[in-house]
Amino acid sequence: MENNQTTPEEKAATPGLWLSNRWLSAVTGMAGLGKTVMVMALIVGGIRIFSSLYVQYYIWSMCLAPGRDFFLFEDYNWLYVFNTLSLFALIYLYFRSIMEGYKAFSLFQLSSVDDEALLEGQERLGRMFTWLCWWAGVYVLLVAFDYVFHYA
Repeated sequence: MENNQTTPEEKAATPGLWLSNRWLSAVTGMAGLGKTVMVMALIVGGIRIFSSLYVQYYIWSMCLAPGRDFFLFEDYNWLYVFNTLSLFALIYLYFRSIMEGYKAFSLFQLSSVDDEALLEGQERLGRMFTWLCWWAGVYVLLVAFDYVFHYA
């Protein structure tokens, strides 16, 4: 005659595994959306960065042309310096979000065998979206600043 009773340790372990499996399936389902958002952010951010770098190169090549003096408060030179510094801030925020996303998705690949990787991947995914929100917020503020400065 077999005894099918479970010990208290097994009862305590079962809900944790059920929650972990349920969480894993939910995170795996959201991973497709996360990868799509990450790819869209890579494309939009890459286009924005390269076009802005080209514009900044053109502006600075005109400002620093031979035979021309550069004074910070002459014409719009202060605005060119501000735009260049803000572009570097945008690049930093963008690449920081890419690095967090890369770490998160690499941890999600390990999450089928390691619950700690699942938890850390979830935290890093949240950080990726936080950095992307900061990047988008700074970008919108800079566009609004340019609009107000040039057209108002």
